[in-house]
Amino acid sequence: MLPEMTFRSADLPPADRFEYWQALMSETHAPMDLRSERSANLRVNQRNIPLGDMTVYPLKCESDSLTFLRTPKLIEKSDPEAYHLSLVKHGAGVVTLGRDTIAHSAFEYHTSDTSRPFEIDTGLGSFELIGIEVPKALLPLPSRTAGQAIGKRISARAGVGALLATFLTHVTGESHSYQPADAPRLSAVLADLVASLFAGVLDADRSLPPRPTGAP
Repeated sequence: MLPEMTFRSADLPPADRFEYWQALMSETHAPMDLRSERSANLRVNQRNIPLGDMTVYPLKCESDSLTFLRTPKLIEKSDPEAYHLSLVKHGAGVVTLGRDTIAHSAFEYHTSDTSRPFEIDTGLGSFELIGIEVPKALLPLPSRTAGQAIGKRISARAGVGALLATFLTHVTGESHSYQPADAPRLSAVLADLVASLFAGVLDADRSLPPRPTGAP
């Protein structure tokens, strides 16, 4: 099976859950700050599944109020130069990128750039998502083109968006059926799907070069 790390808030006393998760998030290679007005009600189940240089992480959370922040100070602390996508499977949220505020609902992707400050407000209630962290250098798409896709509303209900959602749901739901040697091949498929998603959103298919013959 693919290696993975799991955090379950139920394994900790309620009073310790938020601070422990906050500490975990602040020490990742793309650290974020967490804020909550009612942290005692937090319930989290998060898995981190490495796929080569990429990471996929399914997350289920129940919280009355939760905000993720990527600040200039945290960017200075550590920046893996990656794009972040989240497939929202349940719930809703608002992403703030500079002066732009984008509302997202279920079966949409929200996107961000680890090199740029952002804020994600999940609002009230529960949410479920599958997050992806993709190094910019791994996308077979010009960086200028890829960067223009950040902040766009992207549907997961049709086309490449639906194909990517199916792929993510299967890989995370059946991670036990894959071997560690499969990770680089899964990573290559994921990079192509994300690049195709971005290119389609921007009507920039001509910017997407063909994968070289013999590539995994």
